[in-house]
This record gives sequence, structure tokens and C-alpha cells, in this order.
Amino acid sequence: MAYRNWLGLMKGDLSTKFKKDGQYIERYLNSDLEITDRKGVKTFLKGRSLLLARNVGHLMTTPFVLDEYGEEVGEGLVDAICTVLIAKHNIDLKAAQKLNS
Repeated sequence: MAYRNWLGLMKGDLSTKFKKDGQYIERYLNSDLEITDRKGVKTFLKGRSLLLARNVGHLMTTPFVLDEYGEEVGEGLVDAICTVLIAKHNIDLKAAQKLNS
């Protein structure tokens, strides 16, 4: 679940639906806000901010990934690899946006 949420944040498509007071509500990330200055120049104000990932639990192991000997690997290693792979979505998105601008 945590990796799915992190991926949704990096891709910008994280959303959730839940029931509140008998009605279904959907929450999603804010998009960028288009602003026009006094001279008529349009620009965008980012709708999201920088997110810090802190990987902890380096001494704990997980059966989620096993090494070549069938031993559990450290959770810190799994978290570090997943964090980098998921963050790559955001890096690729920014590179694509620069090419299309």
C-alpha cells in the first residue's frame, strides 16, 4: 500500500474514494494553477510540493525478497530500491514536459 501511494504521488494520479456522512467523496492531488500576470503573461504555480522519503528499518529483514541463499534481505535495501524506481516516474515526467514546452 505504501509503495502504491508513493507511486501515485510521483505520477500525480493519486486519488481515493470514501464514504462520509452517507455520501461518496473523491479526493485527488491538486493540479498546477495557471496564473496570468498584469502584462498578460501566463505561467503556472505548482500544485504539489517536494516530498522527502526517509528509508528506515535497515536492521529488519523481510520475506518479500530473498537472496540467492533463500535468506531474507534487509527492508532498508528493498525500500531504497523501490524508492528510486518509483521516483524515476517523476524524473521521466519532468524530462518529457521540458521536451514538449
